[in-house]
Amino acid sequence: MKALIERNIPALPPMNTPEEARAAQKELYTLMQDCLYGVMPPAPEKVELSLLKENAADYGGKIVTRTYSVGFETEKGYFSFPFHYAAPAGKTKVPFFVHIDFEKESPNRLMPTEEIVDRGYGVAAFCYTDVSSDSADG
Repeated sequence: MKALIERNIPALPPMNTPEEARAAQKELYTLMQDCLYGVMPPAPEKVELSLLKENAADYGGKIVTRTYSVGFETEKGYFSFPFHYAAPAGKTKVPFFVHIDFEKESPNRLMPTEEIVDRGYGVAAFCYTDVSSDSADG
């Protein structure tokens, strides 16, 4: 608590009702946009998804892994990046986690993909440097 006070971090607004929770969500979104992530660009009119690679029997046959490229037009031209997806074999729709990886070698074999998928979830992972240069000039 002392660190929060020293850093002058504002207290969270009350969230005792659904209305208060929605108002707090908007406030937190604005704070994250202004102080952390920047402004989200408008949604593209069209998103293209291309399957680049698939292994229907990964992890001993119990996991399907795929590498996709997702792309769309931006104000600065066409942009695309690869991402890797793993899900239980034989299932078409599962809830999944999005993992922003710090390792260029993606999919990161140190990530607990097998354990996550064993519990019925999927994982979509990409390296952050594929979507942002992480440099001073953006």
